[in-house]
Amino acid sequence: YCESASITNHHLSLSLSLSLSLSLLPLSLSLSLSLSLSAVCWAVVTVTVTPKVEVIKGESASLPCTFKIPPSLNNIVEWFIEEGGTRKRVAFRSVSGGEGKSDEGTRLSDRVTMGRDFSLTISPVAVEDQLPFYCQVTAGPAGVGEAITQLKVFCE
Repeated sequence: YCESASITNHHLSLSLSLSLSLSLLPLSLSLSLSLSLSAVCWAVVTVTVTPKVEVIKGESASLPCTFKIPPSLNNIVEWFIEEGGTRKRVAFRSVSGGEGKSDEGTRLSDRVTMGRDFSLTISPVAVEDQLPFYCQVTAGPAGVGEAITQLKVFCE
């Protein structure tokens, strides 16, 4: 059972052309008007996570994140936690390659890694890690999508 979140960005184009010609000899008047309207769907960012991951304190937890996005040079996957109403990024990775990096200055800094498959691994898990975790995917002009995993930690 998985939960998905998606965001759609639309582009609307409108073109209008008007031409008028007038000739006196022989007398003629010609007027043409054309109007075209087209709507184009640029892209959709779809992010899928496991809604709830359960783990025993002291073990490792893996929070998977998969997504569908159009190709872009600046695609990035980020994991956030929410504490006291504030979001803090804990890890990120470029879709085009490179290492997953954890952010310094969070209480998860020395315990999280981000895999090549964009899953977030927490090891060892503490009771205080029972939080919502947000997987956010930024896909250039296509926009941003996110989904939430709730981590449930059991004492034994």
